Amino acid sequence: LAHGTASLAEMADGAGKEKSAIDLERTLELLTAVGRVLPVSASFKPPKASAQPGKIKVLGDINRKLVTLGRQTMVRQHLVSSQTGVSIPLDSIEAVVLTRLEEGVPSAKLAEMVGEELKSRGVRINKDGTPIDDPKESAERMQEIVSRFLSHQLGTLVRFGVVKPA
Repeated sequence: LAHGTASLAEMADGAGKEKSAIDLERTLELLTAVGRVLPVSASFKPPKASAQPGKIKVLGDINRKLVTLGRQTMVRQHLVSSQTGVSIPLDSIEAVVLTRLEEGVPSAKLAEMVGEELKSRGVRINKDGTPIDDPKESAERMQEIVSRFLSHQLGTLVRFGVVKPA
């Protein structure tokens, strides 16, 4: 899915004239049965993702409400990708990060601002299942969480059409 998906017509065109539609259908059924092909609701080509988008926009009313709900309740939500027909889990901290990115907070200050918001709500950062009491260590852990989100999860959200760079 990282490279997008193709419609049956696009696959047939790519297979060339020597392959019949029946051959293509059989091949796809076999590849689907063994888990090598994943059916999706519509074909799409993901946009090129920039390394660190300055500002993002959450797409879809439902996804925006789920991000807001995750931020307010501090409970995991599942965003919806209308392109692939799957849900993508979003932790409450990630919901706060997405909201701050929508507000245009620069990446350099993101961990600090997210950490301050969590602290004001009485949420403590854990490491290995225990709360971190040291403010410096807590800030380092928050930076680690935000960096991991920006480098991994955000790219997935962009590719699946849940968010886009603004």
